Amino acid sequence: MAPATRVQPTTPTMTTSITTSRRGALGSLFLSGAVALAAASPAAAQKSDVVYRLNPRTGKTQAIQGTVTSDGLDKIEITLRDGDSKGYGSLEVIQVIWGDVPTEFEDGQKFGRRMDWENAVKSYQAAAESSNARGPVKAAARMASVEAMISWGASQPARFADAVAEADRFLAEFAESRHLPSVRALKARAAWLSGDAEAARDGYRALHDAGSGGADGYPALMVAEAALSAGHAAI
Repeated sequence: MAPATRVQPTTPTMTTSITTSRRGALGSLFLSGAVALAAASPAAAQKSDVVYRLNPRTGKTQAIQGTVTSDGLDKIEITLRDGDSKGYGSLEVIQVIWGDVPTEFEDGQKFGRRMDWENAVKSYQAAAESSNARGPVKAAARMASVEAMISWGASQPARFADAVAEADRFLAEFAESRHLPSVRALKARAAWLSGDAEAARDGYRALHDAGSGGADGYPALMVAEAALSAGHAAI
């Protein structure tokens, strides 16, 4: 059985900050907007990143400013403004507002707000390959290009297959990224939308198998939903 034919844009564009969003800490599948992208915020103007973290002990959200030096599958590391370094589990991260990004990344956001997905893809791809971008920003840009391609597929269905290829590129380049589970889910979704239900089934199964047993960086709900999607794609 094919998925619903109407494709909602996967990159929300009506926010007010440069954002890379992930609902892992909240246990939600990141297919309707894992990345929130918009105009530069005051934090971005100050060239500081802002990590929004859900404190597992208090249940409250913390905004931590500094420079993200590593954004891995197991944890995120940030150098604070006072020079101290902190590390937090990746599943505690709600979203990251990137402060220091290349111009191409900002261009991708602008094109995304206009729903100009073709140019958004080009801009994000350029940002992912920019020598001026940090590794975590490159990973965010590559994931954003996958999401923009899926959004583009709403009007140009051939782009779904391109999104699969772009996701494969992410997996090859950023195999230890915090965004890995979300991109695996995006890849399976894009395969399904391209008409390849078998590839979608296998992709969801692989996501479930990788994340089962409480593996680092894999939200439990995402893993459960992957099993359900695999079954649905197999019908």
